[in-house]
Amino acid sequence: MRKYIILSLLVVFQLSNAQQLPLAYKKYYEASFLPAKISEQFVFSDSVASKISKGIWSLSSNTDSSAGTNPDALVLINKHVLGDFITDVMLNLSIDSQDSLSAFYLISGYRDSANYYFIRYNAWGLNFYKMYKGEVSLIDSDSSFRFLHNSWQSLRINRSILTRTIELTNNGQFARFHDPNLIMGFIGFGLSQSRFAIKKMSIWAPTAIEKQAPELK
Repeated sequence: MRKYIILSLLVVFQLSNAQQLPLAYKKYYEASFLPAKISEQFVFSDSVASKISKGIWSLSSNTDSSAGTNPDALVLINKHVLGDFITDVMLNLSIDSQDSLSAFYLISGYRDSANYYFIRYNAWGLNFYKMYKGEVSLIDSDSSFRFLHNSWQSLRINRSILTRTIELTNNGQFARFHDPNLIMGFIGFGLSQSRFAIKKMSIWAPTAIEKQAPELK
């Protein structure tokens, strides 16, 4: 029988204080989890099972096969190509603590299915990967980063194109990954034999390009 780690992440939305934001950042995106809005705000692959109830969007990977380190299923925020950004998200995540293929993903710099970056989280910690021309390479790892189980906690994702870094802050923990080729692109989430629910998400950025996200299969 599988044992699941349940992660409940609660963002503390205090960015109304301008001193907490980098200069020129403004709110570009705030999700509204309503059935009529989801298809406008997000693009997701066929392997994503989706349900909305009382403002909560629940997602899971509806396939038993795994692509290894790659996500089985993708969800992209539509119409926003981002370079520098700060994202806060409230979510509830469940992964299999005994299965190395069960994972949750943070997607950035997405251009197409063969070119994007992803941070992969499973029971063994974080791994930062680059997909370039269909080939996946591991850039860096942080095995010490852990989410609290069954506890509300805050998560912030901060990406800088100037320093070519992406940072995660959670419950006093900090992870920082770097790649000199980190580029603008769509951002989102991924799943492999896992599930999560989103209740609230906001994105702040100095600028964003409005563009339709590519179709996912």
